[in-house]
Amino acid sequence: MDGFFGVIGVIICLLAADVWCRSLYPRPVFLSVMAAIVCFFSWGIMHTTSMRSVKTRWIRVMGTDDPFRYIDHSDRESISIEQADDSNQAAWLSTTNILFTIAGFCLLIMGLIERFS
Repeated sequence: MDGFFGVIGVIICLLAADVWCRSLYPRPVFLSVMAAIVCFFSWGIMHTTSMRSVKTRWIRVMGTDDPFRYIDHSDRESISIEQADDSNQAAWLSTTNILFTIAGFCLLIMGLIERFS
């Protein structure tokens, strides 16, 4: 469940693109796809930053100088994202993800209104 909520924004934007694709307006389709791409990349950067923080913390706990010695052979359950790892995120990444998710949601609502009116 660690990365599920980042995927919601991408799904919303892709649903908006699908709804607008069935209309005669190409601009909202383009905007929805661009919003989905931005949501996907900002989510990916946030996830990578959190996992890097988790691995660094885990290496400090294990007390090894070789960062790849235990990571490749470790149990996947022992590495999990905690609140402290998420707090290392840059604020602009979270803001970007939230704003483009809201934009995708607005495009989805407008597309549904356009389609069913």
